[in-house]
Amino acid sequence: MKVDFFIIGTQKSGTTNLAYLLSKSLHIITHPQLECTFFYNDNEYQKGLKYLQKTYFYHHKKITKSPTYYLLKSGAAYTHIDSIKRALDHNPDMKFLMIFRNPINRFISSYYMECARNVYHNTLEKTIDIALNNPASIEHKIFYRLGLYDYWLKQILPIIPIASREIFIFEDLYTNKEAHLLDFAKKYNLELSASAINGHEIKNSAKSFNNKGYQKLIVKLKNSIARPIIKSILPVPLWVNLTQVIENSNLIEPQDTPIVDENLKDRLREAYAQSILNFEKIIGVKTNWLNG
Repeated sequence: MKVDFFIIGTQKSGTTNLAYLLSKSLHIITHPQLECTFFYNDNEYQKGLKYLQKTYFYHHKKITKSPTYYLLKSGAAYTHIDSIKRALDHNPDMKFLMIFRNPINRFISSYYMECARNVYHNTLEKTIDIALNNPASIEHKIFYRLGLYDYWLKQILPIIPIASREIFIFEDLYTNKEAHLLDFAKKYNLELSASAINGHEIKNSAKSFNNKGYQKLIVKLKNSIARPIIKSILPVPLWVNLTQVIENSNLIEPQDTPIVDENLKDRLREAYAQSILNFEKIIGVKTNWLNG
């Protein structure tokens, strides 16, 4: 098999949304798992393409049309140069679909996601203090630094040919799916109609959990040393379905969006200002991120 499209972008930037919407094309086959870590994970990559197909593209009920394209997505690849190199070794003509979200909103969204999962407990104000003042902290690495798009692009763009780059802006995807996706579909001869993408709500835009203790247990199980053993015993389709059922059983409709103090947003806006300007210059696109 040959992977044709590779979605890369950091946590809470819209990679899941983009993969979900593109999967509405009858020419696109993607994996049921939220993330494909084949090119990122050393152990997986060493197992070869048969492992990739067996683990991530093992079965498709969907009827596809010729030509058929394989699409995978991995947020981790965005900060992992070896993932990019391995993907290009696999297919030098692979197209990298990079999606970016206002880093200020991404920071806040990532913060609330970790709080909702019951794995993080500081206030937003304290989190910003730590993130901006302690470069060695988890808060800096996860909440703040992942939003320094110019820093990461300077590392990966020299590796990715210009003709292989496609840039998406989360805010455009969220507010106008049709305009953002149909030109892309036309460029690659994908059958993707306006009715197909407008008929589906954005997936995974927010998460809230019925029981935070239960969710914390799920996180522990995901990181347990027993996890790879269980995965090796259970058939892949059963493992994927089981994990999705366990996760979804605790999901509920999110509460009202928390109101964030504008002073805190201003602090993040100031911290990200130069990076945003650098990012706009690199990709040649003007955003509205510094205006709110």
